[in-house]
Amino acid sequence: MNKDISKINLSLVKKRLSEVPTRKIIVGLFSLNVIGKYDHEQFNKLSRKHEIDRWSDYLRYIETKDGNWVALVDAHARITSEVIHSGAEYVQEDDKYIYIRYTTDSNFEFKIRKEDIRYDAILAAEYRQHGCFVATACAEHKGLSDNCFELETLRGLRDNFMLKTREGIELVNEYYQKAPFLVELVKNHPKSSQLFSWSFEKINQAVELTTQGRYGAAVNHYKRTVLELENLVQK
Repeated sequence: MNKDISKINLSLVKKRLSEVPTRKIIVGLFSLNVIGKYDHEQFNKLSRKHEIDRWSDYLRYIETKDGNWVALVDAHARITSEVIHSGAEYVQEDDKYIYIRYTTDSNFEFKIRKEDIRYDAILAAEYRQHGCFVATACAEHKGLSDNCFELETLRGLRDNFMLKTREGIELVNEYYQKAPFLVELVKNHPKSSQLFSWSFEKINQAVELTTQGRYGAAVNHYKRTVLELENLVQK
């Protein structure tokens, strides 16, 4: 087994994770870091840490030498498969093989021969760390805290409404991919202050719609605000 885990292509791992719209845990994935070679005892410790650290998850990353088989298994065995599209029921191993069972329409079990493995490492996945990027930046501009009413309301909209449907999850994933860059454009814009103030007023309207229980309208309004902001920073 190749011990140089520093050569793991984290961009590829992140891309594969971003292609899993049905897994709430990967929504808003912000960064990946290599912790070290896989060690069962350490992984269990990280699993317990995950219970109290809502911003991180820990993944076992397995890749074969031919690159044809990649598995990502989180600390609670929820994510795994060749293309990472379903939840694992369990992971077991002996001296020669790693066995991964997961469920789709029926049960399947993959068997990976250990001598064929190139990487077997632990990754740290930071996700949803910055919440609603644009809203967070606007709140910071206004001097509001990270747990202010506006941000908590929008997080509730995301977690309790958007993440309940495939369409909503795909929309959140798309937003997390482009929002950080949009925020940077606003910060470096000559009219940065005006743009943040304008955005905050618009976002407050989405907050009001959310408090009224008009969740679909709130999502559409927030979506339009982001699109309008993208156009404004180009001017």
